[in-house]
Amino acid sequence: STYYDTESRRLAMHGLTLRYRTEVRRGRWQLKIPRTEGRRELEFRGAGRRMPRDLVQLLLAYHRGQRIRPVATLRTSRIGIR
Repeated sequence: STYYDTESRRLAMHGLTLRYRTEVRRGRWQLKIPRTEGRRELEFRGAGRRMPRDLVQLLLAYHRGQRIRPVATLRTSRIGIR
């Protein structure tokens, strides 16, 4: 997973988490939005190099023209056990 935010961490300031996650060679953009009870999670299809237009539109009020860029990468390895 690669996590994204602005240089000044505007998304995190508002409690948003934006990441691009690859699992079994399939990638998805995921946006987590805080709510009174838990969080709402939205998923968008798209290549990892470019955010889908709908996602960009949702984030306009938060990033206010600042560039959204990768800020952290997390790699995990999972194996199943029977």
